[in-house]
Amino acid sequence: MASIPQSKPKSKVIPMDATWESALNYLNERYVFVEQLAQVVRIPTIERPNLDIYSPAVFSGALESPLRVNKVPVARHWLNWPKRTTAYKLEYAPGRPRFHSNTLNTWMESPVKPIKGDCALFLDYLDRVFASDPTYRDWFLAWAAYPLQFPGAKLHTAVVFWSETTATGKSTFGKIMSHIYGASNYAQLDESTLHNPFNFWANGRQFIMGEEIRGASSEKHADRLKAMITQQVVYVNIKNKAQFELRDCLNYYFTSNHPNAFYIDSNDRRFFVHNLGTQKYPADKYRDEFHPWLENGGYEAIRYYLENEIDLSKPVIGGDPTTLNPHRFNPGSAAPQSGARSQMIQANRDEAEEWIDELVDCPSNVLIGNQWTLATSADLFELFQAANKHTRMGHKAFTARLRARIKPWYSDNKLTLSDGRKVKLYGWDNSSTRSGNDRSASSLVSDYEREHS
Repeated sequence: MASIPQSKPKSKVIPMDATWESALNYLNERYVFVEQLAQVVRIPTIERPNLDIYSPAVFSGALESPLRVNKVPVARHWLNWPKRTTAYKLEYAPGRPRFHSNTLNTWMESPVKPIKGDCALFLDYLDRVFASDPTYRDWFLAWAAYPLQFPGAKLHTAVVFWSETTATGKSTFGKIMSHIYGASNYAQLDESTLHNPFNFWANGRQFIMGEEIRGASSEKHADRLKAMITQQVVYVNIKNKAQFELRDCLNYYFTSNHPNAFYIDSNDRRFFVHNLGTQKYPADKYRDEFHPWLENGGYEAIRYYLENEIDLSKPVIGGDPTTLNPHRFNPGSAAPQSGARSQMIQANRDEAEEWIDELVDCPSNVLIGNQWTLATSADLFELFQAANKHTRMGHKAFTARLRARIKPWYSDNKLTLSDGRKVKLYGWDNSSTRSGNDRSASSLVSDYEREHS
């Protein structure tokens, strides 16, 4: 009986008799045909945790072409075999079996298992990290523990650790989590990769560390980042591969040396920001104590601590971001309103936002003698340009900032002036809280034209 050759020069020798049944089962143990993709997927293993996707032509014509019985290619027959391993779709479901409910689960278990141990060095590290402001230390621990206690949980908040001082321990936490989750469930990104349209890194991940975010074009990417933090589904787009959908289990931890790393407006609910200050983590302590402990049971002890010793039913400051009274951590709640968050909002404010805030807080300072209570964005933009002669901001960008701060009357519809122009009217006398239904459109138009005559 003829023998079955190796499928690739570097692949393992196939240990079986050359029968059609054994050859087909050999492929069945290694591949699955995913109907939703109409593609062949290599079943992830500890040795090969990445999700490899092949077209049927590449699978049968190249990848497994050498696999033959009596000189007849097996892969082509496997594609049409009634007993072929088949799943309807892919999913990422931490803690679930490899195959269930007609899906292929791409999740890989972490090699680091929880083992109870002394976490004194880890707690000392956290004390140093939060020495500048310990207010939300327990909230942060609950944030880190929740997805480990409830595998696959999607938090609606991202954490930003920043400090202009280097070696404060910002990245250390992310690297600890990389071991706890395992390499196949963790990704470390720079800013360009984070915003790359090909989000290959989002495939089968739970914990994302964005390291040394600089804030380049931070406003441009703000809305996309906000969506990424709270979305329930991620569409994985890998270059030259079929796009597919997975349940989004991604949680984000960012580090930066820059106070304006993220464009955050005052209404944003998603970012918890912590400034580590200027205290460095001692290099000799990390080298001689912390790192050796991590490598010799520390990761296992931290995982046990987060999974078993953080009581998520215990109230923490920041559980309700609107008050400093302790509340239970809620994965869907807004992030705590830390002082560092306010500083980052201020660091990202531009001249238009400052001017509009001044308009709301003290209209007489910016209206230059005009007794307006209503105006169009064009009216206000003209005043803004007069006060900021060297501004490079255009009308469209100005209007976007205006709408973020002041809700226009009848925001879903434009109002028609007597000269036929259709405009949106802005008022700053509590207009940010009004529905616009307590004044008629005709009265608004009449008042506007009287004030601007």
